Amino acid sequence: MGVALLLAFAMSVAEADPIVMQPQQGRWTTVVLCLGLMIGVAVALHQIGATRTGRWIIVAVAGCTGSLALTLPEWGDADRRLALAAALGVSAALLLPPGMHRGGFSFWCSQSLALGGVSLLALTSGFAKLAIPVGATSALCGWIGVLALFTKPHRSVHAGISGSVAIAGIAGLASATVFAFDTGTVPTSACTLAAIAPLGCWLGELPPFRTSRAASGLARILGCATICGLVALIALKASAHDEADAYALTHVHAPPSIKVVSAWVR
Repeated sequence: MGVALLLAFAMSVAEADPIVMQPQQGRWTTVVLCLGLMIGVAVALHQIGATRTGRWIIVAVAGCTGSLALTLPEWGDADRRLALAAALGVSAALLLPPGMHRGGFSFWCSQSLALGGVSLLALTSGFAKLAIPVGATSALCGWIGVLALFTKPHRSVHAGISGSVAIAGIAGLASATVFAFDTGTVPTSACTLAAIAPLGCWLGELPPFRTSRAASGLARILGCATICGLVALIALKASAHDEADAYALTHVHAPPSIKVVSAWVR
């Protein structure tokens, strides 16, 4: 499943901004290489065979490799890159249990909402070229969820190891890219929430909801929707504040015209 998500993301990136560009302008497209590296490591290690604990380790290691090929501003420092690698590894490992055992409408709908929140974050920051591929993967997750409604449970599509790594990688790397190229419009808290948005599906795994299949599914969707709502609220509020400041600088503090100055001198 991870390969399908990678193809959807990569094809949208190539359409929005060709990868072969001047290095300074096209550095953000290295996100595709990082995502491919993460999925490739996960698939390669999984072929060796592993126990349940081994799968956690494989996903964590694959997630950590996502920051190795990243060439973005703000992430060149070794400490920051190490922190990003650890965050990607933990996020991918935490998403693995739902990704392995939940393949119905609620899981894919929750992930579609999560990636949709990341796309909205990119769009709010003015990074439309990144919002398009993230939105494409969000739409793909949504379509898989819709198809799950017409599929028998034992034939449903699970994210699996590669899919869990892909979803966590897209959310984390896209949020890191927004943070790297943002000029101060989007707060750091919004980028952090967007990066962990896919983990909102864990709400459906908590004891109060696990007893009912319907309650678990609704809680899974509600968890991701809540995080996405917070991301949208923070990002839009910050954007509106910046627009108000820009308007004030342009109009309220505008220098008096020459005619007004001449009349005052007379």
